[in-house]
Amino acid sequence: MKTKGLCDIIGSDFKSYHLISLRKRIRNNLKRPEARQPSVYKIITKDNRIYKLLRAEKGNKKLVRIQKKMDIFNELDYVPKIIFSNDDVILLEFIKGRSPDISGADFARAFGEILADLHNRKVGYKPEEYLAEIKGNLDFLRSQNAIDDQSAEEIWGKYLSIKPDVIRTSMVYADINKPSNYIFTQEKKLFLIDMGSFQEGRVTGEFLLGGPIYKVIDRDVFKDAYLNSGGARFIFDHQQFIVIGNLIRLAAYYLKSYSGLPFILKIQLRGRLDYSRELVGRLKEKC
Repeated sequence: MKTKGLCDIIGSDFKSYHLISLRKRIRNNLKRPEARQPSVYKIITKDNRIYKLLRAEKGNKKLVRIQKKMDIFNELDYVPKIIFSNDDVILLEFIKGRSPDISGADFARAFGEILADLHNRKVGYKPEEYLAEIKGNLDFLRSQNAIDDQSAEEIWGKYLSIKPDVIRTSMVYADINKPSNYIFTQEKKLFLIDMGSFQEGRVTGEFLLGGPIYKVIDRDVFKDAYLNSGGARFIFDHQQFIVIGNLIRLAAYYLKSYSGLPFILKIQLRGRLDYSRELVGRLKEKC
């Protein structure tokens, strides 16, 4: 773990602790090196400073994705500060706190304020590109017999009929439905701590609408905080369009991720296939 430059910060005498379970680490090691999640450590220095360290092989896609957004991250006060970065490590500020009560008003308010800011970064409009992506995902589901031809045609027809004239894109927080990706400090300041989940060029509201977190949060408080902080009305005006696109994309994603697994992991992670089927069922209900 010792890297020149990094040791100037944490010293040579430190303790490190895995922040990812052994089971997940073993599963991660079965993936191709470039596709693996970075290892995540809690670092405690000799003088009791605490950091979070991401470590991966040079060229790791997840690590590179974070490093390319460093300029943006430096502008955000709701993500951990990046202390040091090189080809194979990123050293981050360690945020002390607890997982928030997702259903509480405090979370909904802070969440709305943060997403309003995030959704106003890297704003763009990419209708053709996005529609081609969704159509490709629907065609994939059809090619894998996850959905029949007639249903696919009906879904696509419905989707196009509610397509807005302008499809708004922005930065989003992709792994938005995992409670462990949030930390509330004692001062009730909310942090989004999964640096690899920030994506740009995605439809505003994607991953959020139709997901588990949106069913649980106090939506009235969230909406007020979001709009009062300058958030995009797009996500409320075109909610059904965003939800259907999200269901198509997620169903294809989980089916692809399951199909590409080694046989031993297919047994352990059959839930991905089941979840893809559940999403297809929800898609049919909406269309």
